[in-house]
Amino acid sequence: MIKKYIKNTIIIICIIIIIIIIIIIIIIIIIIIIIIIIIILINIIISGLGLLQVTLSLTVLWYVESILGWTFYFLYSSFHPVLPWSTCDNAWNTPHCTRTPISYMYILRYSTRCPKGPGSFT
Repeated sequence: MIKKYIKNTIIIICIIIIIIIIIIIIIIIIIIIIIIIIIILINIIISGLGLLQVTLSLTVLWYVESILGWTFYFLYSSFHPVLPWSTCDNAWNTPHCTRTPISYMYILRYSTRCPKGPGSFT
């Protein structure tokens, strides 16, 4: 009778151990599924950040390209004999535009006395 009791106890312990192992395996599978779901959700959220990064990069690119465009325009224009911004015959000039020689502007800026007019440097 004791042998049968020990045998039944061992069988019950083995069944309990098997059930515990199955429960641990199920818990591990559930944890893995939860981790996969969290990774998928994070990936969906972060993919929006990638789109935002591309949008911001394009915005900065347009800004930098416009500055470079103006830089190259003025560099190219500076090789012409008459600079576009040195005359009053342009579409962007105001009615107050005057033809003032650069030397006269230099004198106006750095002289202590004001000359009598354009061409009068004494």
